[in-house]
Order: sequence, then C-alpha cells, then structure tokens
Amino acid sequence: MSFTQENRTNVGKCDGCEKRCEFKVVHEERCRKGVSIGSGHTCAATIEDMYPVLGDKPINHYLDETGRLITAAVDIRNNIVEIDGKFVIARPEVRQKLREQMLEHARKASKLCDHYKIR
Repeated sequence: MSFTQENRTNVGKCDGCEKRCEFKVVHEERCRKGVSIGSGHTCAATIEDMYPVLGDKPINHYLDETGRLITAAVDIRNNIVEIDGKFVIARPEVRQKLREQMLEHARKASKLCDHYKIR
C-alpha cells in the first residue's frame, strides 16, 4: 500500500481514542471591558483571544509530562502580542506562527488526555 492523504483521515485529528477529536484554533475579539465587538458597541481598545481547541474543549492551559503548567492561549491587545518576553506587532505572519504553535499545543495536549490510549 502506498502513501496517500486524499481522504485526510489522520490530518488535524487526534488518534488516541474512538472520538477522533479535531484540532482547531479559535480567535475571538472583544472590547477591553468585555463587551463583544459584534454587539454593535465600538471601542478604542480591543483584546483578541487566541487559543487551541481539542474536540469542543478550549485548551488555555494544560499540564505537560512533568506536571508543569503550559499556557497555550495568547491575548493580542491593540494588535500587540507578547512572545518570549518581547512585545511584537501581530502581523499576519506572526498570527500564522501563533496558529501553528497552538495546533502543536493541541497535539501535545491530546497525547496527555485521560482518554489517550497507550500503544
């Protein structure tokens, strides 16, 4: 049998149990006071929340193999995000890198799930 990905069977999904949870990244915008942008309210300062999702569960934090707390979510405030202790402008390429990192967090967290099968 030769390599194929035509059906994308194992792309973007966990293979640890029969649920086959999907990896996603959620991006939500809100005003600094917590009012949703979509409510018709305008605000001068916005906060964008980006976080990975595994199945239908947001993953803001998870414990790694050693029990260390890992933060997977980021806040982008007025188009500025803190990465490795430095504040950078959240340009499209920065946002893409954040999405990729969050998908990797979801993959790592999936293998630490209580339902993940040891093979």
